[in-house]
Amino acid sequence: MATDLRFIATSLDDFYDFNRKFVIAVGAGNGSLIEYARQARFVIAVDKDGGAIDRLRRRVCDEGLGGRFFMFVGDFASVPFLADVVLFEFSLHEMSDWRAALQHARRLAPEMVVLDHAPGSPWSWFAGEDRGVAECWAAVPAAAIRRERICEGVQRFGDYTELKIRLRNQGATSRARIVEFQNTAPIAIPMPFRLALVDSHLVV
Repeated sequence: MATDLRFIATSLDDFYDFNRKFVIAVGAGNGSLIEYARQARFVIAVDKDGGAIDRLRRRVCDEGLGGRFFMFVGDFASVPFLADVVLFEFSLHEMSDWRAALQHARRLAPEMVVLDHAPGSPWSWFAGEDRGVAECWAAVPAAAIRRERICEGVQRFGDYTELKIRLRNQGATSRARIVEFQNTAPIAIPMPFRLALVDSHLVV
């Protein structure tokens, strides 16, 4: 496995208390970080990718959590539900309008938890996502951040072929940047990620 998903899930669990919370999880489709749902009251999982939602549905059923999830296939902007917290799971940087997404989350819940790549992350640079990461965090008002934490993750690959497969959909910029690993094995790329608890009432 390229990413230590258990470390990310544990970091999220340590950062925010999901106990008995009604959660809207944005970008939850792959089901990589569902451990928080064991504490939550209910989770609305939002993803535009129907295939990813299908994989999530199978995983939560396998984990005995099926009754705690509602699957919403579509754009986050069309989500009408109210909740205790909106969780962005490595999804804010992929959105075309970060401020609009934060404003919509503000209308749905009093709190947000943003879990995303940290600005300056080597992994986001090699993935060609560095600009989106920097700009999405710039859209989060500093005054609205109640608490934050940087965690030091790592992406690991056996060789260049594994890395290319992992980033095959990231475009020409990413393909050009990862060439430096062509004769490297194994490969370890730092992936620092940032957690922020955001007060929705202070998002303007």
